[in-house]
Amino acid sequence: MGLRREWRVAGVVMSAVAVLLLAACNPASDDSPASNPSVATPTIENYPIVWLETPNLDLDSADGTFVRGIAESRYLRSQLGPDAYFPGFREASVSAYVWSDDLSPRHNPPHTTYMWVAPFPDPDPQNNPTWHPLSAQVGGVAVCATSPGIPVADDAVFFTYSRSGRTPPVNQHGPRQKPVRNIFGDWRGLDFIETTHLRMQRCSNRPGPLPALHTSRPGWPSQSE
Repeated sequence: MGLRREWRVAGVVMSAVAVLLLAACNPASDDSPASNPSVATPTIENYPIVWLETPNLDLDSADGTFVRGIAESRYLRSQLGPDAYFPGFREASVSAYVWSDDLSPRHNPPHTTYMWVAPFPDPDPQNNPTWHPLSAQVGGVAVCATSPGIPVADDAVFFTYSRSGRTPPVNQHGPRQKPVRNIFGDWRGLDFIETTHLRMQRCSNRPGPLPALHTSRPGWPSQSE
């Protein structure tokens, strides 16, 4: 009886040792996405947007706020989905700006995107009856974008917008990637203008070298203003 009991004890010990050795040789839980912080799902903070200064738009003006809000919302949606839209974007944009909620985001790896404003597509938009003519009440803008190292990341968006009603806030800059409130005022997008090869050429004259900056600039205020 004593000998059999000793064998049972020895068997239990050997089984426990085998389990420990197997766990040490095959640490599956350490390689799983849930336990590995290096494969965490990207967030809006992983896609900073840096604006380059040009004489075509004052980024600190009301127009600058509106244009930045439209362009940044559109780009971040392309990477992360509709949850990346800025507050009030859907109301401020025409349907052509809004990606379908069923359209899958690109899920490019985290990267920095550089944006700048080029001259508007045509010298005299009034010659095109499908556009609202530019005036004190109607603005027009050509926004260019590039993300070095990301295939097919160069982009441009041309649109007109109404400056009617409550004006967007000015001097919007800060540490946030996304505003905490609606920064569009009562202004609304009007025409989404077709991107052609000739119009895209306006983005070929980039305003100087890209800065070695990987945090959003101007960024957005940390509190509602």
